[in-house]
Amino acid sequence: SARAMIYIAIQASYADGEFHPREREAIKKLAARIHVAPEVVDLLEEQHLEEVKIREKRLELLFPDGVPY
Repeated sequence: SARAMIYIAIQASYADGEFHPREREAIKKLAARIHVAPEVVDLLEEQHLEEVKIREKRLELLFPDGVPY
């Protein structure tokens, strides 16, 4: 789906640990071309960030002395 494509683009853009303004702008332009509203893009980004936080918390719980990899 179009929303899934945008979500995957957001994930890829965060792969280096940051979401550069140019990446965000490119994703918003792509979203507009495939009829995904800007508000939905914002919600997808929020969802991604929540998932990152959950993953970090899980790793802290599993590896209190630090992640071994």
